[in-house]
Amino acid sequence: ADDGTSSSEAKPGKSAQFPSSAAGLVGVQERDTALEGEIQPFLGMFFEAYAHGDRAAMSRFTDGTPIGGLADSVSFVQVKEVVAPKGPAGQRTVTATVVWQVLGGGSNGQLDQGYQLTMVKKGAAWYVRDIRGATEPGAS
Repeated sequence: ADDGTSSSEAKPGKSAQFPSSAAGLVGVQERDTALEGEIQPFLGMFFEAYAHGDRAAMSRFTDGTPIGGLADSVSFVQVKEVVAPKGPAGQRTVTATVVWQVLGGGSNGQLDQGYQLTMVKKGAAWYVRDIRGATEPGAS
């Protein structure tokens, strides 16, 4: 259920941009460090596919919900941090900080970008249902 707080969403069929941040993230009371360690490698593979925007590759990481990618506008470097709050066994909203290599324009700098991901568990595997841009907790 959408609570209507998102200020922008990717349009189906269009090349996805960096999702814009809706509201700042609320501080996480209790972190599920076991889950964070479990999903960090998965998120690395997901964000690699997300950078390319390869729908076939991304379908291995999503629960069937189409998610657009970044169409090779950046190159994936690493998932710097994953924050997963404790919560229900089958669905969590986690925050990931991803480092991108910015391509073109002669700058070739790196960019840290926060994402809020709705993740669902099917069997023993986690899948991404939704992704949105996020501000990092404590960011000024």
